[in-house]
Amino acid sequence: MKISEILEKYTVFKLAVENDSSRLKKFFSSTNMDAKGLQLAYLREPNFFTFLKFHTDDNLVFYAENENKEILLVCTISIRDGYINGVVERVAYLSDMRINMKLNSARLLVNWKKCMGEILKNSSKIEEINTKYMFTAIMQDNLIALKSLVNNPRNPFTYKLISNYSMISVIGILKKYKGDLNVSFAKDENISEIFDFIVKYQSEKQFGFTRGFLDRALKTWTGLRVEDFVIVRKDNDI
Repeated sequence: MKISEILEKYTVFKLAVENDSSRLKKFFSSTNMDAKGLQLAYLREPNFFTFLKFHTDDNLVFYAENENKEILLVCTISIRDGYINGVVERVAYLSDMRINMKLNSARLLVNWKKCMGEILKNSSKIEEINTKYMFTAIMQDNLIALKSLVNNPRNPFTYKLISNYSMISVIGILKKYKGDLNVSFAKDENISEIFDFIVKYQSEKQFGFTRGFLDRALKTWTGLRVEDFVIVRKDNDI
């Protein structure tokens, strides 16, 4: 099955290409993610697809527009290898869900959920996706997204909590640690053991990142260098 077989039922929804980048960037820069006490705007420079390619080369960008060529909503699916129950599987990350509520109609939003429901239901059969393992991240204070996507029994799909997530300050943790630690910046000869260390823990997480992802990041992420990795050791162990 091709993704086009589903989209042809919902002709308003299309797959974006690189030439749509400027329109997508304009849409994102004017559409905030609203959460309690926080309005978060995304500036996707220099190209809308550049950030997606930091994650993977395998991306699908969906959008809808009105008769005035104004973009109404955007959603992306990024596919990569990841760990599921300790085994490397093909996994998909749903992201960039943005809606211009001022321009949208209830009918379009209902049809978008039906369309996405079909995509999720058939994800393992769709050639461009080809996985049943899909995940996303939703800010806990984004009450609108929770109400619309998670806590809405009328949706043709279901969200299940894998885990809560929060940012961790490594420097903050080190300040609290009582003991002898050796802290240094990495060199070329350290990369193998650094990646072994990361993969050991990532392989224990659902949707954890693989060695291939790390190797690719070091080669393709703009500005990322071996020396950017900070190694903290205790008795020679990372």
